Amino acid sequence: MNIVFSKKKPLESKGDAVVLFKFEGEELHDLLGAIDSEFGGEIKRLLSREEFKAKEGDVFSFYTFSRIPASQVVIFGAGKRADFGSAAALRLGSNIGKYLRKKGIGEAVFAADGKIGAELVARIAAGIGLGAYRFRKRSKEKKKEKGLKICFCGAAGRGGIERWAGLARAVNFARDLVNEPACDVTPQRLVREARKIAKREGLGIRVYSGDELLKKKMRLIHAVGESGKYEPALIHLEYAPANRAKNRKSRKGFRSYRHEGDKGAIAVIGKGVTFDGGGFHLKTRGNIEDMKHDMAGAAAVMAVMGIIKGLAPDFAVHGIIPAVENILEDDSIKPGDVIEAMSGKTVEVVDTDAEGRLIIADALRYAKECGAETAIDVATLTGSCAVALGEFAAGLFSNDDGLADRILKAAESAGEDIWRLPLYKKLRKQLESDVADLKNVGKRYGGAITGALFIEEFAEGMKWAHLDIAGPAYHESEDDLGPRGATGFGVMTLAELLKQDWRG
Repeated sequence: MNIVFSKKKPLESKGDAVVLFKFEGEELHDLLGAIDSEFGGEIKRLLSREEFKAKEGDVFSFYTFSRIPASQVVIFGAGKRADFGSAAALRLGSNIGKYLRKKGIGEAVFAADGKIGAELVARIAAGIGLGAYRFRKRSKEKKKEKGLKICFCGAAGRGGIERWAGLARAVNFARDLVNEPACDVTPQRLVREARKIAKREGLGIRVYSGDELLKKKMRLIHAVGESGKYEPALIHLEYAPANRAKNRKSRKGFRSYRHEGDKGAIAVIGKGVTFDGGGFHLKTRGNIEDMKHDMAGAAAVMAVMGIIKGLAPDFAVHGIIPAVENILEDDSIKPGDVIEAMSGKTVEVVDTDAEGRLIIADALRYAKECGAETAIDVATLTGSCAVALGEFAAGLFSNDDGLADRILKAAESAGEDIWRLPLYKKLRKQLESDVADLKNVGKRYGGAITGALFIEEFAEGMKWAHLDIAGPAYHESEDDLGPRGATGFGVMTLAELLKQDWRG
């Protein structure tokens, strides 16, 4: 989606369509009234005749027959004004984006109700980008589709519109990565994408792969990924505020921004299982086909690090991605194996299909050694969480109430559904092992909680939160903000979170 700005009035602007919206139960606002005047009051009569109530999802369109420069006018229902907040604005924008794409409208002029405020207009802009998204890279239809150009009239709120439109592009970048087939999005593809991001954003980057993981004692990441065709890797992207970038030091090609007195550093960790076959606990038909999306957490973290300069946090941010394939080969990790983690704790691998928590465990320890005081991991971890909360909400677990509150507020502002779940310590007994410090799984019931409890064991000394996005990361059918497939869930929440002041 390409966004441009014009000082012209909407009725003076050319394009395939003028796009407007109307609130339920209200009279025509000034712009709609002006259009109605051009048509001799016929628009108001048509709206009444067609029973257009302006409820959320309603659409009414008509051709202008050259009475105004634009070819047609499309009016969208926005629901009740009292209910029109951040999430509703995103949904409205998405409805607009879906409609424009479906109808093949390549250039539209957007005119907002001037009373809703610039911030909500910016969210509508993001929603348009999300709703218009389609993954067509491998389809011959890609050549037939028009690029979408949206013209916003007037300069009010331009900065916010550009920022939120950029955020939508970041979400769509994450969607693209997840929607790509696993034969193309391998651990090494994630490494290449990370290097592109680092170069573009001026970030530090360090990659440990293959035997380098063993030298760093990241044996869990290595054990999960060593049987894959592609080497396992840990990717580390590092951001520092501009006013402290001069403190960076060179260390074997890695620009480290850490220095004495740097407080408030945050690590965002994304689970990067580029394909999850389950290992010896092989996934079955009906469950394995979409396992390319098991790197949705990694995609979200990479997307956020790709716009980190625009967010401009006043603290160091470490984007950490353990990237592996989890497949069945002769040298695959076996049930009953005992492996020592980077932290020194030993883990009995009871279930080879519970691999995400293993690689996150080493990534958490690595984050601590990088100086992170707060760590947030994002992972498609458990089907149990999706069973508990459904496909639209992520589960939040945290060892710190203040951090959990920050995340929930960020999610509300971002329009993403996140629900906090408990860390019941009585379930910790299920992770006790006779041959190691702990097992990687507990019993069937409470699986999302025991998965989080396992990860918590490796968050020693850090404020920590875990987002289980197994439900909302990938949808089998179209949802409010996009088509079937990858959703890019978590990108907007993380972006909202990293804008906050953490150095107090």
